[in-house]
Amino acid sequence: MGRVRCRWAGAIFCVLCCGWAGALASAWPEEPGRQLTIETAEYFESEDQDEGFQQFISRTYLIRGVTERVSFGTVFAFADQQAYGPTFVETASGVSQAELFGQWHWTPRLGHAAGINLTGVFSTSQDIADGRAMGNDAALQLSALRGWGSEHLFVDTLFGYRRSLGSDRDQMRAELTLGVKEGDAMILLQSFTTESVMDGSDRGADFDLTQIGLSAVLPVRKSLKIAFGGRRDLSARNIEPGQALFLSLWWRR
Repeated sequence: MGRVRCRWAGAIFCVLCCGWAGALASAWPEEPGRQLTIETAEYFESEDQDEGFQQFISRTYLIRGVTERVSFGTVFAFADQQAYGPTFVETASGVSQAELFGQWHWTPRLGHAAGINLTGVFSTSQDIADGRAMGNDAALQLSALRGWGSEHLFVDTLFGYRRSLGSDRDQMRAELTLGVKEGDAMILLQSFTTESVMDGSDRGADFDLTQIGLSAVLPVRKSLKIAFGGRRDLSARNIEPGQALFLSLWWRR
C-alpha cells in the first residue's frame, strides 16, 4: 500500500507541475520530509485586430510534506508584459503571484484520495495592460480536492472559492486533469475555469475565463523531469482570449 501511495503521489504532483498557476493542488499527499520544487517559464499572447498583448512569466512552486496528512508550500511568480497597437506600446513588470498554502488529506485508499487546501494570497502588482491584471488583491481560498486513478489512468479535480480582501471580485474556481501514464512519462489534458461572483469596485479584477491545455511529461533522470505544452483560452469575459506555451523543470529531494 505504501508503494501504491508513493507512486500515485508522484504521478499527480507531476500533473500539477505541468500546468499553469491554478494547477498546483492535488488530492494525493506529499510524503513526509520530501520536497518538490518546480520552475516554470511561460509565454502568453493575444491579438485583437491591430492590437496585441504579450506576457512572459517565471514561476517557482515548492511543496513539502510535514506528516502523512499535512503539506505546506508556496508559489511565487514574476511577469513582464507588453500591450501594443498602431500608436502605442505599454510595458510593465512586477510580482504577479505570491501565495502560501497548507493542505490536509484524508488517508488515501487504493485508487482514491481527497483533501482540503487553504491558500493565503498576498497583494501583488496592480498594473493592468490590455485588460489583463498582472497581479491581484490579497485573498483567501478554500478548495476541496478529489482524485481517482489506476496504474495508467487518473483524474484529479479541484473546486474552490476565493474570497477577495480588496477590490477584486470573489471567484469560483474549478480544475480538472485527465492523465495517461506509461512508466514515468505522461500525457495530460487539463481544463481550468474561473468565474467572478459578488459585486466589487470598478478598480478590481472582474473576469470569467475557461482554458484548456495539453502537455507531456518526460523523465530526465530519477529525481528530475521535464514538462512542456500549451493552453488556449476557450471563452473569456472582460479580457481578450489568447494562447500560451510553457516549459517546466521539477525535482524532488
